Amino acid sequence: MCVDKIPANSLDGIDLKSLSHLYVSAEPVRKNTLEKFASFFQPCGFTANLFTPGYGLAEATLMVTCKPLYSPLHYLMKDGQELVGLGKPIPEIDIKIIDPVSLGELDELQPGEICISGPTVTSGYYNHIEMASNAFLSIQTNGAMRTYFRTGDIGMLKAGELFVVGRLKDTLVIRGLKYQPEDIEYIISASHPSLRSAACVAFTIDHGHGEQLVILQEMKKTAYAYAEEIRGCIKNSVYEAFGLAVLDTILLPQGKISKTTSGKIMRNDNRTKYLQGEFSESL
Repeated sequence: MCVDKIPANSLDGIDLKSLSHLYVSAEPVRKNTLEKFASFFQPCGFTANLFTPGYGLAEATLMVTCKPLYSPLHYLMKDGQELVGLGKPIPEIDIKIIDPVSLGELDELQPGEICISGPTVTSGYYNHIEMASNAFLSIQTNGAMRTYFRTGDIGMLKAGELFVVGRLKDTLVIRGLKYQPEDIEYIISASHPSLRSAACVAFTIDHGHGEQLVILQEMKKTAYAYAEEIRGCIKNSVYEAFGLAVLDTILLPQGKISKTTSGKIMRNDNRTKYLQGEFSESL
């Protein structure tokens, strides 16, 4: 947003050399976004090592991992996507990566569910006993049993640093292969300049012959006349990047896609609305 909205000629006189760090905990943290920002503000004295990517969630009273100040950024290639390292656990926090089915602990570089333990991690959900019982498991650590919170996020560790892949419940399975919707949505939003960023939803439905991909995407008002061209760009971008066919593409005006109050895409809610026919009248 900074790169898109701030005119380059307005940077004169801005001095960022006293900036010590910039916390980044978006969903997900993308290398491309960091590089664009660093390049744009480089004339102002900004350098990429000032980025401080981290991972957190409300159930951990926010912070779980964080990159040390001024240290270099680390990247990891996984299934064609370059993941950004989110640093190592903060003091007293321990992370385990487990197989969500067998509940066995996984080795380094094996993706699984991120489980966390520590003094800042919640012990349950208020008035939701059943929800809390499914959210914790005991793992033997250093000869003793320790309680870990199941985050529902998929990630892996490399040399103790966390790399997040996606959300367990959002994972799409098409023809036996797994895909993260964030990756598909990111490719789509960049496929045409008339599409709104952070306003795309990718999910699957059972169409009688297995799971098929459906796309919801908001577009700018000025582009309504180019709807068919845009649909073609979306389908081509998904096929070129992932080899997947798109069953249905719904183009929507701004504000139609359901999000949380903090701006996160509510994928299951949008999928339900689609199945109920609420998005049948696209542009």
